[in-house]
Amino acid sequence: MLVKNCDTESISSATCLRNKRSNYQIENGEMTKYFYVSMVATILVITLGIGIVLAQLPETVDSGTEGVIIGAQISSGWSYAEAITSFYRMRECEPPYMRVSDLTGCAGKTEVIGIEIAESIKPIDAFGFEITYNTDHMEYNAIEVEGCLTDEWTFVDASEQMPGVITVGGFHTTAIDSETSGPLVKMYFSLLGNPGDESQICLQNLLDDIADGYNTCCGIYTCLGGALADLTIAPQDTTIASTQTVAYRAVTTDGYAECDVTDSTLYTTTDFCGWFEGNMYHACSVGTLTVMGTYGDLADTAVVYVTIGPIAGIEVSAETTAVVSGSEIACTVIAYDENENETDVTEFAEFSANDPCGSFTDNVYRACQVGSWKIVGAYLEFTDTLTVTVIQETSVDFAGGLVLPEDYGLMMNFPNPFNHITTIEYQLPMFANVDLSIYNILGQKVATLISVRQPSGTYKVEWDASNLASGVYFYKIMTREFTATKRMALLK
Repeated sequence: MLVKNCDTESISSATCLRNKRSNYQIENGEMTKYFYVSMVATILVITLGIGIVLAQLPETVDSGTEGVIIGAQISSGWSYAEAITSFYRMRECEPPYMRVSDLTGCAGKTEVIGIEIAESIKPIDAFGFEITYNTDHMEYNAIEVEGCLTDEWTFVDASEQMPGVITVGGFHTTAIDSETSGPLVKMYFSLLGNPGDESQICLQNLLDDIADGYNTCCGIYTCLGGALADLTIAPQDTTIASTQTVAYRAVTTDGYAECDVTDSTLYTTTDFCGWFEGNMYHACSVGTLTVMGTYGDLADTAVVYVTIGPIAGIEVSAETTAVVSGSEIACTVIAYDENENETDVTEFAEFSANDPCGSFTDNVYRACQVGSWKIVGAYLEFTDTLTVTVIQETSVDFAGGLVLPEDYGLMMNFPNPFNHITTIEYQLPMFANVDLSIYNILGQKVATLISVRQPSGTYKVEWDASNLASGVYFYKIMTREFTATKRMALLK
């Protein structure tokens, strides 16, 4: 793929090519290959030296052996041949060098490698080289110069002359300075292979201004995911309404790195009328359902809670709306749609109550303070309220049943006089709208303690007068059938 070429309107192809060095040729996409006898001789000497050393060394290095050869710890079972090979790879990557960056990725993805130069020996206005790679593991896509040392060059191009061999070259009227380091070009590859595959990406046949004096360093391509890989799909737990959709993501890991295999994963569901479009689940049947993702022989499952939908509202209910302080009642939330289809969503709802000392455990309300309280149920963006009356248990008969008052009554507060908190007790023989208020000696109302409809029972209400001055006050109860007033003294 051509990234930057000659401007044919301002300069002819012949003029572009005239600035090339004599040993750099591009003809019909082919690059003339040069071999140097001195390089071959050097390789033969190095190979002979390695053979002599290996003949005198034991077969393997023990675990934890200090790497006198490569200056690092060597893994258990590494052969000396592997250690020395690694050593020479490190030596080759000492500047000045031309290096291919390592590449780690997931099969099916497109990734980039850099062709880097370190401490250029002399100015560079033309270069050429070949890239070799394993076609079973990678597929060449394109060359890129943006952000590279050749970003403003007149000509930079690459072509794959044969499978696994890419010819790269370029030239410019202004040279890259000597002792410069950075990426010459970037190259994009589609990643192939299987998890755990590994191969080299190497440079060869360096030409023109990079022909002499550079160490060449191969890059390593590693396909992520090993034999111990597992699969995780997400989200693991989600709630959606019927007819809605949710996108799933699948990731494999070998314990060290993750691969997103969402697009390569097969998804199924226990939703008898739901379906998948790629990784997108279209919900249908209502209930607690399972989604399964399969990638090769790996699999994972997730739970999805499908409700009716689209939801028009919810309704909160309870076993009873009148309870004794200290007792528990279970609450329920029913969701309904525009067609009045209903489904129980209690498991996914959140509850609260304005009972100062009451509490919820999941959907179970534990009553506490005597009075009339609002229970709020919330599901998604919907809420509903339920009024519950908490009464005080006064006494029980011999059979263990609750004994309800037979008459209205307003008892004397206790303590009296008080500073600054006192308790007022009253009783109702039947359901009644109750108002319990406090007045000062001038007949002005200073507080309303109760103003609700309450069932038969005995009630206690605590009054905190810490914000009022000492003096005489009156508390008055009023119902449709009963009114009573009593006097009390606040002493601070």
